Amino acid sequence: MDPRYSYGGYPPAAQDSHSHIGHAVEFQNVEIGEKSNKKRRGNLPKHTTDILRAWLHDHLDHAYPNEEQKQHLIRETGLTDKQVSNWFINARRRNLPRLVGQAQAESKLMASQPSSSQSPSEDNSPGRR
Repeated sequence: MDPRYSYGGYPPAAQDSHSHIGHAVEFQNVEIGEKSNKKRRGNLPKHTTDILRAWLHDHLDHAYPNEEQKQHLIRETGLTDKQVSNWFINARRRNLPRLVGQAQAESKLMASQPSSSQSPSEDNSPGRR
């Protein structure tokens, strides 16, 4: 052994490069073995969100269900009061601006199109039968 390396026979860089491996494995096992106290967040079923979205779409001008409407949504979806409230809080923040913008764009488009009393398929001109 080289007397310069009295602590194990390897240069410091070589010893340090391997010394962390055992600790990483130990640390990894501790992390894997621990169970988190947090509940895993799951998405709501599609049928449930369809009901809530439909209500939101029908009430874009005032997207705040009153107590009676909220109780109806709770019965219809099977969610808790807190879940329904949180869904609407998030939907108003995430989706409402986009939905209102889409509704305004659709109404502008409808207003800009000329209205006709007959559609082309209902044309009763003599040569079209």
